[in-house]
Amino acid sequence: MGLFSRIAGGLFGFSLGGPIGAIIGIVLSDVVTGVGGGAQRQISSHQQSQTIFFAATFSLLGKLAKIDGNVSTEEIKEVDRFIKEQLKLDEASAKVARQIFNEAKNSPYNYQEFASQFADIFRAQPQMLQGMLDLLLRVAAADGVFDPKEEGFIDEVARLFGTPSSLYDHLKKQYQLTSDSHYAVLNLDPDASVDEIKRSYKKMVLECHPDRVLSQGMPEDFKKVVEEKFQKIREAYEALQQQRGF
Repeated sequence: MGLFSRIAGGLFGFSLGGPIGAIIGIVLSDVVTGVGGGAQRQISSHQQSQTIFFAATFSLLGKLAKIDGNVSTEEIKEVDRFIKEQLKLDEASAKVARQIFNEAKNSPYNYQEFASQFADIFRAQPQMLQGMLDLLLRVAAADGVFDPKEEGFIDEVARLFGTPSSLYDHLKKQYQLTSDSHYAVLNLDPDASVDEIKRSYKKMVLECHPDRVLSQGMPEDFKKVVEEKFQKIREAYEALQQQRGF
C-alpha cells in the first residue's frame, strides 16, 4: 500500500503551505474522499518527510516536462516508465504520482518555487537534496540525451539547493556515457588517488546505504531506486579496483 493510502482518512498532522503544501492538500483530499474518510489521527514526522519528498518529486517532474511550454506524449510516457519500471509503484501510489504530476504542471507556481521550498525543508539533510537531483537527472537522461532546456532546469534546481558545483558535475556525469562514469559515481575525478577512491567509497557506503537514506525521509516507494543507487556505488568501486589494481 502506498504512502498516501496509508495516511488517507487521517489528519495530515501539520500545515505545510507553499506550492508543495498546496499540491499535497489537493491530492490528499481526493485520496481521503476515495477511501471514504475515517477517524482523524496524527501522522509521524517521518511520514511527513516521506510525503513531502514524494509530492516534490512528481511536482518537479511535472514542471520539468512542461519546461518548453508543452508536455509531449513521449514525456508523459517517460514519467510512466519511471513510475512502472524504476520505482515499480503499486497501483494506488502510481495513481497519486500521476495526479501530483498533472496538478503541479498546471499549477500557477513555477519550478523555482517548488525547488526552493524543498531546499528549505531539507537543508540540513543534503542526501535528500542529492537524491532529488539524482531522480531528476535519471528521468531527463532516460532517452540517452540531455535536452538543453531540461539540463538548464536541473542546473537551476541544483543552484537553489546550494549543491557544490563539483558534486553536481559528478552527479551529471553518472548519466552521461563517458569513460569517467565510475569515478563520477564516487564523486571523484579521474586523477583521484587510490586512497581518495577508498575514502570516498567508504563515505558513500555509509551515506547512501538504503536503510540510512530511507530513515531520513525517502519514501518506501522509492526503495528500489535507492537500492539500485547503492549497488551502482559498489559496482563502480569494484570496477576501479580492477582498473587500478588495488
